[in-house]
Amino acid sequence: MIVPIINGSVEYQDYNTIVDRIKQFVNYEIIGVDESSNYNMYKLELGNRSKPKIMILSSLHGTEWQGTQYTLSFMEMLRDDVYPDKTFRDNLLNNFHIIYIPVGNPWGLSNTTITSREGGRNNSADINLNRDFYQFTQQETINIKNVMDSFKPFAFLDTHLIIARDSSLIVGNGQVETYDIRNNFGSVWSDYTGENVTLWSAVSYGSGGLARGYMSSRQNPYTEHTLSYITEIGREADNTPSVNTNEDIYNYGMASLYIFLKTSINYYNSENNIIDDPDVENVYKIVAPNKTVYIYRDNEGITNSIIEEFINGDVVETIINRDVEGKVTSFVKSLLSDGD
Repeated sequence: MIVPIINGSVEYQDYNTIVDRIKQFVNYEIIGVDESSNYNMYKLELGNRSKPKIMILSSLHGTEWQGTQYTLSFMEMLRDDVYPDKTFRDNLLNNFHIIYIPVGNPWGLSNTTITSREGGRNNSADINLNRDFYQFTQQETINIKNVMDSFKPFAFLDTHLIIARDSSLIVGNGQVETYDIRNNFGSVWSDYTGENVTLWSAVSYGSGGLARGYMSSRQNPYTEHTLSYITEIGREADNTPSVNTNEDIYNYGMASLYIFLKTSINYYNSENNIIDDPDVENVYKIVAPNKTVYIYRDNEGITNSIIEEFINGDVVETIINRDVEGKVTSFVKSLLSDGD
């Protein structure tokens, strides 16, 4: 996987400034107020609303405001069609639906400092929200749960930062059955950054009240398992310097989003027998006892051609011709390869 290099920097912004950026998107919505009743919480939606769902959450801890900065920048690049990998961008927005909560703890973000250790980590009731995804006692976690349960994403990412003197890149997931995907995520991220990536173990629903534990226990309509991740990037705190600069955090964070989305899409494709093809948006693979069938569809889901690979070596292609209204006018079948 070739991860685009995107340089920039995270910079602390107050919540009103972030809300102004949120309102520059066409599809944004208030999902409720926070526990303090002083802040609205928002979600953004990008992509095709009829397609499989992917969810991203940031700043569940207000001290980790950097996650909002790089995730929001990523979404703005997708929106403005300036993301470097245009093929990836178009495939993502045409064939998937992104649900994004930029700030899970608006009170905390508004009551922190740039390098705060604890101030603003918890919400207005002094509750660690990433320990409340079991009992759901706080309005923030209730609002987020409602979004999770409503959209039923097949992939979920909770972005965090951790106080550390080193780079401290971490990725953890939700269930042992998806360790191979987590391992791939970590390996690609490590190759890109040149840093070691620590792999955190799966967590079950109720274990510590973690967001990824709750999400990994949810069923979705698209895949057998719901991918559920946490990422961590080392950050500076009062009296604890970090080797990661604001530029590093931005660069590493943007890369982690790309890797998360790419590996999640690959998982979805594998689960649904879809093969990536540079010339055709969707290729569906069906394995039968006597042949393998590839069904080629365009962005609208319209079948244009079918290739049948028989076990005797014959390869038959069927071209489906349509009129301007999309109605089938003829079938043209040809033998591409003779097994004899």
